[in-house]
Amino acid sequence: MGLLDFLATDKSMRDLIPILRYEEDMFIMRNGCMDIVQIRTKDLYTMSDDDLNYDILNLKKFYQTYSADLKLIAMNFPTDTRRQRDYVQHRIDRTTNPVYKAHLQQQLAQLQAIQKHSTDREYYLMLFADSPDLLREAFSIASKSLGASNLVIKIDREKKYHILQQMNNKLEASSR
Repeated sequence: MGLLDFLATDKSMRDLIPILRYEEDMFIMRNGCMDIVQIRTKDLYTMSDDDLNYDILNLKKFYQTYSADLKLIAMNFPTDTRRQRDYVQHRIDRTTNPVYKAHLQQQLAQLQAIQKHSTDREYYLMLFADSPDLLREAFSIASKSLGASNLVIKIDREKKYHILQQMNNKLEASSR
């Protein structure tokens, strides 16, 4: 069941998220339009001072030129090490060297611990506007000012649905 199907059947959700439909890479709502873009995260500890200052200037430019409504969202997701674990397991199954096999088993245990105890933080911008044209203009401003630093990432519909569902699950959990 997609998000819009869920919204159509759940009255409390329709009241919380007034989305009518999804078209042209945006959500059409009762009172306007909305889109979600991802903010590319960077490791601040390994960045050069020049790169950090450049990103700060681009964020400053964005906030100075962007006048429409927006919401910054930070979400934690479990770290997914499945691909790495599958590869290491494949190497363990194929190796005959006992020393190398012990090393690989240690790597696999580390990946399992990361999967169990670590999370990835992702950031998103929800952009709001009164009409689809104004939303496209707002996205253009975000792309130009944040795109210079490669800070904005356009995401697909499924990921947008997933983000809204995650946000709703927090609301549902607190109302129980």
